[in-house]
Amino acid sequence: MIKSNLKVCATINRAASVKKDKKGASYLSYGVQLPVSGKNGESQTLVINVMMAPSKGSVSDLTVGRRVALEGEMAIHKHGGKLSCYLRPERVELVENGSDSIEGTLEFRGKLGKKDVELKEDKNGNIYMVFSAFSTDKTKDKPEFTWVSFLYFDPKDGEDFLKPGTYIDAKGTLQLGVYHDAVTLDCLVDEVKPWILNKQ
Repeated sequence: MIKSNLKVCATINRAASVKKDKKGASYLSYGVQLPVSGKNGESQTLVINVMMAPSKGSVSDLTVGRRVALEGEMAIHKHGGKLSCYLRPERVELVENGSDSIEGTLEFRGKLGKKDVELKEDKNGNIYMVFSAFSTDKTKDKPEFTWVSFLYFDPKDGEDFLKPGTYIDAKGTLQLGVYHDAVTLDCLVDEVKPWILNKQ
C-alpha cells in the first residue's frame, strides 16, 4: 500500500468525462500532468488520474490545457511497469497562473529489500539511515513491485527491526525523482514501525 496526501498544481492532459462506478454512481474522470526532474538533469512527465464527484467541477471547465490546483489523497500503484497514480481531490481550483508543483506526505506499507540498511553520516556528524522497500500489487498476469527509497534522519533507539525482509509501516515527506527515464519515489521518514500482517 502506497498513498499520499498531497497538493498538486498541474495541466489537464485528458479532458473530463462523466463515468459511473460499480454501484452506478456518477463521477468525473480526467487526467493531469506535470514534469519531474532528477538529480542528473533527467526529466519525465508524471501523469495523475483524477476521479471526483460531479459537484466539484464541470466537464465544460475541465478541458485539455487548463491548469488546476488539487488537494486530496492519491493512491500509487504499478501497472505495466509504470507508476499509476489515482487522485481523489477534496479541493479543486482552476488557476490561470502558478508553477507546476507537487508536495505532500507518503504513507507506505511493504517489505524491505535484500540489501542491508546503510548507516551514513552527514557533514555535521549526524547519523542517518538509507534503505529501500517495495509494495506489491497483485495483477492477473504477475505481481508488480513499486520501490520506495527511504532517508531516515535522527533514527530512534529500538529500531533494529529494520533488516532485509522486514515488513514496515512508514510515513514521511514525499519526494519524486527520475532514474533511468522512470519517475521514482523517495521518502524522508518521520516515523517507521513494524507492519504486522493479518493473514487470516
